Amino acid sequence: MRTVWTTDQGPDPALRQTFAADRPAAVAAAVVGGIDVLVTLVDEHEDFDCHLGDLHHERCPEHGMRIWDRATGTLIRAVPVVCDNSAGYPAVLVTVVVGGRPLAVVRDWARPPKVVDLETGRRIGTLPGHEGATEVQDIATVELADGPAVVTAGWDGILRVTVLPTGRTTTVVTGERSNAVAVVRIGGRPVAATGRDAVTLWDLTDGSRVGVLAGRGDQVAAAIVSWPDGDPLIAVLDTGGGIGLWDVGTGRRRPLGLRPALRPWSIATAVAADGRRLLAVEDGEAVSLWDVHADAPFRPPLVGPVRHARMLADGPGTLVIGSSADDAVSVWRLDDGGRPYIGAGHRTDIRCLTVTPNGRIVAGSGDGTLSRWRLADGVREPDLDALPGRVNAVAAVPHGTQTHLLAVGGEVGGIQDGMLHRWTDERLEPAIALDHRGATDIALTFSVGSEPAVLTAGCDGQVHLTQIRTGLRLGTISQTYQPRGVAIGLMAGQPAAAISWMFGPFTVWDLATRTEISTPAAANVRIGEAARAWIDTDIGPAVVTVHGSLVRLHHLLTGAVSQLQPGHDEPVTALAADDPARPAAVAIARTDSSVAVVDATADREVCRFTLPYPATALAWAPRGLLVAACRRDLHCVEVPGF
Repeated sequence: MRTVWTTDQGPDPALRQTFAADRPAAVAAAVVGGIDVLVTLVDEHEDFDCHLGDLHHERCPEHGMRIWDRATGTLIRAVPVVCDNSAGYPAVLVTVVVGGRPLAVVRDWARPPKVVDLETGRRIGTLPGHEGATEVQDIATVELADGPAVVTAGWDGILRVTVLPTGRTTTVVTGERSNAVAVVRIGGRPVAATGRDAVTLWDLTDGSRVGVLAGRGDQVAAAIVSWPDGDPLIAVLDTGGGIGLWDVGTGRRRPLGLRPALRPWSIATAVAADGRRLLAVEDGEAVSLWDVHADAPFRPPLVGPVRHARMLADGPGTLVIGSSADDAVSVWRLDDGGRPYIGAGHRTDIRCLTVTPNGRIVAGSGDGTLSRWRLADGVREPDLDALPGRVNAVAAVPHGTQTHLLAVGGEVGGIQDGMLHRWTDERLEPAIALDHRGATDIALTFSVGSEPAVLTAGCDGQVHLTQIRTGLRLGTISQTYQPRGVAIGLMAGQPAAAISWMFGPFTVWDLATRTEISTPAAANVRIGEAARAWIDTDIGPAVVTVHGSLVRLHHLLTGAVSQLQPGHDEPVTALAADDPARPAAVAIARTDSSVAVVDATADREVCRFTLPYPATALAWAPRGLLVAACRRDLHCVEVPGF
């Protein structure tokens, strides 16, 4: 196996340090025992929300706090239980020094916030003055005249300010359920910004209201952040993904030309090495940096171990990111030095792939972009088009001397795309309404006679069969629940589809007649298995199914079942089994970033390679080439013959 080409340029030069961490869902800095440390909270989640599935209870780390050596990434101490109940989502953690002793204050879901002594790892108790504060949603820190203080806001409509050296707590009844709080200074006086439909400013010295910043009437403030240098600016992220920038000194909204490719999920403030004020915006895949005074991008997005980032500005020019999805903490240098990093040029991760007969790779991504590369050398070509929503599936099918390219999508920015998009020899054709009552997740091609057709499915339990050239609806296969997976192939010379329905059953259909085919394999497919590929074996057609980490081969004529890659318990992230030259070749990508090619008939692994991150899509190409999408990059490898 050899790599033919890749678009991966290697790590971004701005990435200065990375170390493995236990699902960091919040991050803060402190000094413990004279050592600069980073403090993280372990992400708390259930098995149904875990990418490890059934392995959640075996593999996921114990909840609690971790203290890491900032310079080496070495774990100094694990504090197994921080909260009585759960830190909840989002995890909230701040650090503060009281009398030379470093403390952490942690949100506790449905209970008062807790205080932890970082030197000993022992929990001190409930945050003073918060004995009845069971609905705290956010925590900020501020230096007051009588010492360091913690400011909390939550759903009970009370703003609380606790001076930690004395425990003195001041309460302000705001009358609003608040999700967030930040502290700024106006004329030298500390002011808290909090609220719901609008952001209200409260003087922390006397508890008086000093102003109101109007928000979007139909949205609620989800996060409020301020810069650490006293600049009277705040940024507000609302529940619809909108971001506003305000000068709280004047009460005026500042222009912000930031247009994220995906919906923002969290924001943080940072300062560049040269002092410029930056807004860091996280969208689940990458972190964008915006120069708020220039109202312009500071640099290309930070792409790497930053999925579902929790961000911390650690002094001018440094941003620390904890990623619970990547199990990592990374440290980034925020300057303009070094070579520019552009990666593959994709603004979002690649979700699906297909290879056209004329040697082009077409990839669909989360922002709706349909991009193209040359298969021979990986050179990027002009984008084919862009869908109004994310791209969920792409397919290419030859028809005579022409090639039809298809794409279906889903929601992005509140827009649902329910159309079948078509191109003939890269010429745009009118889109066809699919009527799946929402996103379309599956698009697989087949032929009826000499006419190419496409099977599509979404969330409505309807599997539509549509003629590609004319848009004619050939028929519909209906069930109560949506398909979990579909595979298409030939059975007795006729096009057929194996469909794994959500909550069962597993059925096989003749696509020409739209009639169900009885098969002994149906009795052996477990609920939860998803049909992912159809292959031809020496004893007839077989369907490859996936359930978490389990990959099984079901022979449709005999009902015989075999497991591919037994002993591998990492969940599958992508699978491809449509190599025309080697129909038994199955490529399997897993969450450990491996991609293995398995000979399904001989039940043996042919080769294996490792990517920087788990593959998001796989596609076979002529001459034994396998194309793997790894987030925003492509890797093309040559697989040896069997």
